[in-house]
Amino acid sequence: MMKPASQAPADPSSFGKELSRLRESAGLLLEDISAETKVSVRVLKALEDGAFQYLPERVFSRNFVRQYARIIGFDEERLTGWFDAAWERFLSDSGTHPTVLVVPKAPRRTFRWWVWLPLSLIGVVILIAGVAIWHQRSARTFGKVSRANEKVQRSQSAATRPVPRATAAVREATPQPSEEGRAVTFSLHVKPGRECWIRYRDVNGKYAQQLLLEGQDVRIHAPAPITLTLGNAAGVILSVGKKTYEDLGDPGEVLNLEISGRGEMKVLRTTAQNE
Repeated sequence: MMKPASQAPADPSSFGKELSRLRESAGLLLEDISAETKVSVRVLKALEDGAFQYLPERVFSRNFVRQYARIIGFDEERLTGWFDAAWERFLSDSGTHPTVLVVPKAPRRTFRWWVWLPLSLIGVVILIAGVAIWHQRSARTFGKVSRANEKVQRSQSAATRPVPRATAAVREATPQPSEEGRAVTFSLHVKPGRECWIRYRDVNGKYAQQLLLEGQDVRIHAPAPITLTLGNAAGVILSVGKKTYEDLGDPGEVLNLEISGRGEMKVLRTTAQNE
């Protein structure tokens, strides 16, 4: 029977050493576990070295540990419990904290005087013009053409001046189209013999992450701008609109991208990882 450690490992280094000892006690190589779990040797070695900074997100790494325990015949709950304690220690020592998503409150609607004021001026102009026309027709009916004409001229003179200003104000108040919130579609394909974990967040703060295995395809449709993180840039082919990107980085490199509403892509940050 496999003998566990006398004291539960509580940090990445001691956890990795215990993991390696349990595997060797079972008479297995890292390649044997990789073949059974489909997890790369690079990730398994990072676990045994206690190099948690080179691991994917916690939920993926914890699942790898559970599979590891199943292969070597060790208690899954016990091994994942050790991993959780080691991960918390890793976060504490590195100053890394879980990301908290904050959904901004909807802006409070206010009275848009700069929109309604020009429209009100146009309404006043139309009303004055209508009154002037009515006076003109009344004057012709009762034979008071000259006096009605003077009123019409005065009314028309006062009414026509503000029109260009009001029209210009309406043009200025017309909102211009924005790229923010425009939906964009992109897809990912995992190359043969590779794997990649991804994480993305859209403009509304919607957040998702998953592990993609060899040959897997995923298609995502979300409002832009979208922040996309690739855990193994060399392992995937990214397609945005009619553009395809095949050589995004080196094996194990973490790449942070932003995809705009026009389907344009820019690199925000890269982090190299050890093989």
